[in-house]
Amino acid sequence: MKASELEDFVNEAIANGWPDNTVARTDVDFPKFYGGNYRRDQWRCLDVWSGATTDAGMIVVFLKENPVWVCTYRGGILGSSQHRHETDVAANELYRFLVQALRTPNTEHLRLRGPEEVKSADGRWRYSFSLRGEILSFVAFEHIYEDGELAYERIFIGGRVGDGVQYGLSSLAWE
Repeated sequence: MKASELEDFVNEAIANGWPDNTVARTDVDFPKFYGGNYRRDQWRCLDVWSGATTDAGMIVVFLKENPVWVCTYRGGILGSSQHRHETDVAANELYRFLVQALRTPNTEHLRLRGPEEVKSADGRWRYSFSLRGEILSFVAFEHIYEDGELAYERIFIGGRVGDGVQYGLSSLAWE
């Protein structure tokens, strides 16, 4: 498997799964989690998460039903934000802006989330996404600022998994 094939499938699966994969799971392995499966040929992507204002989840990519790539994430609305008690995602103004940012066209190689930066028309909201590394090994941060104050944060870590895969996160240390 080439890194470019993996990256193409991850980008395709994310584009076809988020932000519209909000069907609650009913299986015994992930009760009260949300997410979905995306399949193409011998590839499959499973995305599961739980929580509203603070959540955590995992994306797993399988090739021929063998796990080959994983991304874990956790984040949410910071305690200082006025939006921290709004658990209805559709009614939460911050999450509406997040969905807008995630639906903004993104030309980055690995399109885990939105582009590097998105601003609301009125200047009140700013979304940022920074990624260190590449498809094989990475860490990333997503932030939303409201009127210049940090209101939301999400952290991602991921990369290739499996026997014989070299781990390389130490080379990604933030300086």
